[in-house]
Amino acid sequence: MASIAPFTQKLGLRLAAHLLRRASYAYSKATLDSFAELTPSQALDVLFITKEPTIAEPIDPKTGQGWINSGTDPLTIENGLRQFVKGWWLNEARQDGSIAHKMMFFLHGCFTTEGNAAQSPYFFDYLGLLRFYALGNYKSLAYRMTVDNMMLRYLDNTFNEKGKPNENYAREFLELFTIGKGPQIGEGNYTNYTETDVKEGARALTGFKFGNRTDNIDPVTGIAMGKTNIYKHDTEDKTFSSAFGNQTIKGGKTQAEMHTELQEYISMVFNQKETARFIARRLYRYFVSTNITTEIETDIIEALATTIYDNNYELKPALRQLLESQNFYDADDSDNKDEIIGSLLKSPIELLLQAISFFELQIADPKTNPDDHYSKFWSKGIISAFYAIQGFDPFSPPYQHPDYTRLWFNASSIIPRYKMPEALLYGKVASLKLTLGTQLDIVNWIKNNISNPYDAETVVYELISYLHPEQPDTDRYNHFLYTVFLDGLSVEDWNYEWDAYIKTSEDGEVKAALNNLINALMIAPEYQVF
Repeated sequence: MASIAPFTQKLGLRLAAHLLRRASYAYSKATLDSFAELTPSQALDVLFITKEPTIAEPIDPKTGQGWINSGTDPLTIENGLRQFVKGWWLNEARQDGSIAHKMMFFLHGCFTTEGNAAQSPYFFDYLGLLRFYALGNYKSLAYRMTVDNMMLRYLDNTFNEKGKPNENYAREFLELFTIGKGPQIGEGNYTNYTETDVKEGARALTGFKFGNRTDNIDPVTGIAMGKTNIYKHDTEDKTFSSAFGNQTIKGGKTQAEMHTELQEYISMVFNQKETARFIARRLYRYFVSTNITTEIETDIIEALATTIYDNNYELKPALRQLLESQNFYDADDSDNKDEIIGSLLKSPIELLLQAISFFELQIADPKTNPDDHYSKFWSKGIISAFYAIQGFDPFSPPYQHPDYTRLWFNASSIIPRYKMPEALLYGKVASLKLTLGTQLDIVNWIKNNISNPYDAETVVYELISYLHPEQPDTDRYNHFLYTVFLDGLSVEDWNYEWDAYIKTSEDGEVKAALNNLINALMIAPEYQVF
């Protein structure tokens, strides 16, 4: 039986790696070693400590200055600066030892928008909302996301006016952001809501407009939000279907009452237990498994939904409950290797950021060398090359299908996925026209991180332990050790080669062997999953 009961033993390296891969982009050896000595509860205490960004806002390489909050008119400076906002976020994510950035990307999937929908300062504000509510209240985020400038522009609610309703946001709000459809039981009736509810919701949302980000600052978040136009708002009452108890919401007659009406509408949706179930399923698919069986629905989802609902949609209690559970660690049945660990396919973000952080790839300092950092590494090297070849754009709408992780691995993405270790080891991939401007010093990393780099067996065993979800069988291990790494040489030969490197600092021989090993381990099927 699937169990939501807490797993209380020390994690050990295998389960610590599982937790960290699922809960953070900053996948470091030091953190793994420390987490191995902790229980899940103790590890989550660490992961739930969020910090401010290391750099408050991205830097324009042309000026060496930030532009988001500089007072400069974004319409006059917008020349691909959104790429630098994405690079700023990615750089912060690969250094963030908390769960915050993982939750930000989760919430982006829940309240999806398009990073190119508006100028970069508005995109920055959208990311600010995701950060503010990363471990906060989902219901409060739903209210503020509804009046967020990026969202108003992206889903056209800025064009939703009295007498000319635009239903785009109202429909997405119900179908994708909050309660979900449910099985269709009639014409225009989706169980959890009806077409009438979409239309009445759109009326409640009329008059909220895209605005100047300096004019309307939310006192709670300190982040700009859209403006209200009472003359474009439908001030009449709105009556919803039996799915919502035929509730009537009073139409707002002033700008302040428009917000009151909106909050009442959101409360009506969140008063439904099915909204909590919808969020619980999303959390489970994102952090645990895309396979929600009848057993999981009954034993895990319902318990999570109750926690979410009873805590008025605060995310932290349910998230802790899920990531402490026996089910998350596949410890609720007799086979702890058959369901959860290694069941998700890494997205391009996990694939890259966890490799960068684990191997401590040196990236140019954004403060002192913003051109190499933003333009060359993140914008041209990663976003416009490595990610673009995979058909992936950070903060474009993510896949919504329950099995979305499988879509990261397809005909267009497989080659760049398998070329990633080459890019890290050599700093470029000629066939992809990809240049990073930096490369991994693997010899030095092995010297500083492997317990006994003189011993070939130890090198291979420890790398597999940190990089792959499970230890392989003997044949697979021997393949990596003898065929790939030693390439026909003996274990004693490696000892000799490493000793020669230590004495002379000439690393040519050991570097070639280590490059082969790292490349093989990172293109292996085992490395593609987590």
